[in-house]
Amino acid sequence: MDPAMHPLPPPPFAARQSGVRRGGNDRVMAEASLGAGHPLVGVLGRVEGVFEQMVVVAGVQAAGVLMFSGRLRLSLLIAAAVVQLALLSVLAALRLRRGELCLELIVAGRGSLPLACIGRVRGRLRDPHTREELAKSLDEVVELAALRRPRPGAPRPLCDVRVIRAVAPELSQIALLLRGAQPSVRGVALVAWLLTSAATPLYGASAEPLRQELGRARYLLTVRP
Repeated sequence: MDPAMHPLPPPPFAARQSGVRRGGNDRVMAEASLGAGHPLVGVLGRVEGVFEQMVVVAGVQAAGVLMFSGRLRLSLLIAAAVVQLALLSVLAALRLRRGELCLELIVAGRGSLPLACIGRVRGRLRDPHTREELAKSLDEVVELAALRRPRPGAPRPLCDVRVIRAVAPELSQIALLLRGAQPSVRGVALVAWLLTSAATPLYGASAEPLRQELGRARYLLTVRP
């Protein structure tokens, strides 16, 4: 087959423009609201860049199917698939970091910023199912720490059991508040941040910093906006 008969097709313009527009709008708005140096602006820019790379690689895959055959086509498709998997891994890590930064902004009282990523996180935090899952996670942390001898096959606690035992009553109270009627989104965001970020006092070696954060969560869960 003559490659000249099938010129390399450009990346899907509509899909690329749509994805870039969504991510770009959030990035531009974040930069205007938070400043160019804010970590969320950098993460949104990197997400946008990774998305663009994935679209380009998808275009290369499509071109390989049209232009080549046999081993050459297979080699090209395999190489493109490896690149796509690597990009997906990077994208997943960036999305986790984006979610963490959105939680921090909501806890800080900036959840009303007109950013799509913050809106999505706020929507999940308002979901009763999300609140119940967070409450169950706190219950499990307390139960695992209370075990003197872990059951065979039981997951190993990620937290310092001495720290958790010291604040177990506070953790149980937070779980009850999460199951209550319409807890504040800021409080729910703080609990989600404590559970999901490895840098929080929940995974530290001292009880006092965690006790302070739990006191703040208790206040935020009950305060009305």
